[in-house]
Amino acid sequence: MPKIIDHDRYRAELLVKCFDLFTSQGYAAITMRQIAIGLHVSTGTLYHYFDSKEAIFEQMVWMRVEQGLREIGGQINLSDSINVKIQSVFEQIGRIQDELFRELILYADYYQYQQRNGIKRSEILINMFKAFQPEIKNTIGITNPHAAQLIFSAIDGLLLSQIYDCKIDWIAQGKMMGDLMEKYAEELS
Repeated sequence: MPKIIDHDRYRAELLVKCFDLFTSQGYAAITMRQIAIGLHVSTGTLYHYFDSKEAIFEQMVWMRVEQGLREIGGQINLSDSINVKIQSVFEQIGRIQDELFRELILYADYYQYQQRNGIKRSEILINMFKAFQPEIKNTIGITNPHAAQLIFSAIDGLLLSQIYDCKIDWIAQGKMMGDLMEKYAEELS
């Protein structure tokens, strides 16, 4: 009797494994053949599930965004103050900072690849940010888009500071950002 395959689940498993392949090789350097070898599947199987390397990348990005939103949202108490919520987000990021750093470097590599190929806007990255930003704003309870952008920029900057071998105290950084946003909210009241 033939083996029954849940194609959606199998596709998701492949995407999870692709993250390590993309972050270790870089978007620009890795080929579909190398991805297939790294996943221990034939290139035919890979093309059965994905039309291209870019399709793999885009689906992987969306899967990671959805997973990240579930994880962050699931660990924040909605009745807490903005300060406490921000501290919680920073603490969670601190636990997975190495993975997020690799992800951010991968996005930069993808962006550079597109720029070199004459693509001026990275739609997948823009759409990812557009999907992620309102969810985080709602979860934390921030209404001002500039304040939300400051938080995102601070997180990205802290993650990137690892290239300088900086050791980030995510709890202290979360407390400072929480205090700053709380003070900002008070001044608006």
